[in-house]
Amino acid sequence: MVEHTAQPHDILIVAGDISGDLAVLKETLNFLKSHYMEVFFVPGNNELRLGKKESFKDSIEKFEAVLQICEELGVRTSEMCIEGIVIVPLFAWYSPTFGNWDGDVKYRKRWLDFFRCRWPEEFDETKDPDCVASYFASLNKDRAHIYPDAELVISFSHFLPRKELLPSSMFLKDKTLPRVVGFDGLEDQIRSIESDIHCCGHTHINVDQKHGGIRYVQHALGHPNERKLWWRKMEASYEPKILYTKNLKDDEDASNRE
Repeated sequence: MVEHTAQPHDILIVAGDISGDLAVLKETLNFLKSHYMEVFFVPGNNELRLGKKESFKDSIEKFEAVLQICEELGVRTSEMCIEGIVIVPLFAWYSPTFGNWDGDVKYRKRWLDFFRCRWPEEFDETKDPDCVASYFASLNKDRAHIYPDAELVISFSHFLPRKELLPSSMFLKDKTLPRVVGFDGLEDQIRSIESDIHCCGHTHINVDQKHGGIRYVQHALGHPNERKLWWRKMEASYEPKILYTKNLKDDEDASNRE
């Protein structure tokens, strides 16, 4: 577990990839929920990988099981307004069309998801490379709208909505990485929401940039081996990144929310 300095009224956003082991996922979310007023979460690709001993028929069924765990623990996976701040979780997956894809599928041999994730038969990526990404995007249709009364709108997803959030290909060790990190349709939804801030994950490449008036943030904690081998040398932070601070109205309001 990462060290933390959570305050009683802090809200935590977790943009996926805690664990594909549902017991570990549940334990971790329960720990976080005990330390924060609210915890928001969307599953990442790690959560949707199928374990050898798991009985899920496909990754969609496991996705639904993850959402059920969240519901049982009181972890938020849908939009919510708190003190005028609207937080909008966006479900997502990646499409090869996000990257410099030429139609060749050999790149899939490089990435574990193509061996550990399984999709319903009607998802035919050979005919429609966007089919999985489009399915998850469709789950956001009832929340991808303007929130006119919001003081601030923060959306978040596991995958990237913009190519600019990746380094130039000349700096990428694996040139196929853009094919497994994002979906252009996600950016369309963020614009529909008129987000002020959008958080994402997946690539383990930290960013804090502005594009078209929206602030995009990734604050990765990394895998244990990453932290051991090279993150320490970079003096990477294992604390949550503060996106926004707001003073509570008064002590009485604060006590009512405890």
